[in-house]
Amino acid sequence: MHLSECTDLFSETNTFDAEVTECVKEWLWKTKTEFYGWDDRLQLDPLFGALCWSYSIAGICMFIVQPKWTKRSSFPYQTFALVLICVQGPLSFIADYLNMTNDTVFHVIDRFMACTNMILLFGKLAAFYFHSRPSNFYASLASTSFAVLSFMNSQDAQELHDPEGFIFWHNMWHLYPIQCIVIEMYDAFVLGDYDDEMSRAGSSTRRITASSLRVPGILSEKLKSFLLYGDSSSSSSSTPLKEKKGK
Repeated sequence: MHLSECTDLFSETNTFDAEVTECVKEWLWKTKTEFYGWDDRLQLDPLFGALCWSYSIAGICMFIVQPKWTKRSSFPYQTFALVLICVQGPLSFIADYLNMTNDTVFHVIDRFMACTNMILLFGKLAAFYFHSRPSNFYASLASTSFAVLSFMNSQDAQELHDPEGFIFWHNMWHLYPIQCIVIEMYDAFVLGDYDDEMSRAGSSTRRITASSLRVPGILSEKLKSFLLYGDSSSSSSSTPLKEKKGK
């Protein structure tokens, strides 16, 4: 049972009925992958194993460089970083690299943690939307969409018993944390750390300044009359200054 099969069932009814629920349960609790027993046929290269630690690398970067928006958001940024460092990184390495062809409970734990972290990632995206630069939010949203696509493709490759396709798409899935860090580091160190409070204050100041420079219509007419005729009273009975100077 694969998550792609569950999504196909859901697309048929557009409801979480008993069949879809049972499918998700089977996928979450299975202790084997489709490559169970493929010890000689599934050759995972060192790059595959190294990318399993991308979660820990991303967590370390998050823990060291904490953006300003985290101080104004309720998102548990540092806690999430610690989970990536201490739990998700080692767990991915044990489940995906060391035991991909074995029957082990680590596959179950890895799936539950992956689902939990995806929920946290969507919470982080929501925090981006309200507290970070818009370009940061849209870049992170695009990266998340590509990561989900990669994961679903890796599930399809497992179902088709396609080792090369699985390795490629699972590597793309594990590149997601690195993509997120690149986006955040570029935002912080190249574009400059975004401060939404200062941005709002600047916008308010610009609005106040613009409104204070607006001259009421009556004063505007009087000022125009004074510049043309040298008198702010009645423009119809006065001679323009330019004509006086000509005489």
